[in-house]
Parts: sequence; structure tokens; C-alpha cells
Amino acid sequence: RLCCLLDIAVICLRKLLLLGGDIKTNPGPDTALILKQLREIAADIKDIKENRLVEIKKKKVDALSNLKEKVTSCQERLTHMNQVVLTLERKIDDLENHSRRPNLAIFGLPEPEGENSGSLETAVNKGIFQDLLELEPVAIERSHRLGRPSPNKKRPVILRLLNTRDTTLIF
Repeated sequence: RLCCLLDIAVICLRKLLLLGGDIKTNPGPDTALILKQLREIAADIKDIKENRLVEIKKKKVDALSNLKEKVTSCQERLTHMNQVVLTLERKIDDLENHSRRPNLAIFGLPEPEGENSGSLETAVNKGIFQDLLELEPVAIERSHRLGRPSPNKKRPVILRLLNTRDTTLIF
């Protein structure tokens, strides 16, 4: 029993010495143990960094994937819109051509001084339709000359007939 008590006393004394500030009697903690703990801490920090980098990389890949999907969707919509624009351009062109069907262009008709739309319609009806083509006078919806007046040049006349059938009779 005395031996056990002595062992316990020695253990207590050693622990008290470790807690005490006397450097000669207290050698301090074991260096190998400290190095082992530092290595473990460094390994833990490395694992944490690697896990964090993996998470960041995954988030970036997901974000890029989402952006790629959005770009693909926008490209598909753009392609569709381009097709719609082409279709609408064709329809507009067709409608413009269709609206010009009743129009006639007359070239070489003399342009008297002070000409107005009424005198132009009379000149077209008399000089072109009656005298030249030997047709009855036709109803003209509107008429005008193209371009700016020039003393050396006869401007063409554009006229729109009221009745489309009159246009087919002329041709």
C-alpha cells in the first residue's frame, strides 16, 4: 500500500511540476507530440481547403451549365425570330406588289408648264387612252409624276386606276 501511495504521490508531483513555471524541473510538453498535432491540424486544414475548392468548382460548373442552357435557348429563339422576320418580309413584299397592281407607269408624256393633277389626268385620258389606245376614258384614282422637275427630262407619270379591270383592258 505504501508503494501505491508513493506512486500516486510521484505522479501528482510530476503533474504539479508540469503545471508549475520552473523550467529546470519542468521540461514542458513533448516536441514529438506537438509536431504530430501540428501535422494533424495541417492535414485537417488541407482537407477543408480541398473540400471548399471542390464545392466552389461544382458551383461554377453548375453556373456555366445554366448559362449554356440560357444561351442555347436564346439562340433557338433568335433563329425562330429570324424565320418569322423573313416570312413577314416576304408577306410585306407580296402585299406591296399586290397593292401596286392597279398602278400604271407612263413614260415620255410631255410635261407642260404649270401642270396639276387635274390637267395630268385629262392629258392621260385624252392623249394616251383615247387617242393612242382607242379606249373609253377610265376613272383615275390618283396620278403624279416621279422625281423633281427638270427642264431637259420628261418625268414618268404614275397613276392608279379606280377599277383593276381597266388595268387588264389596257394590257
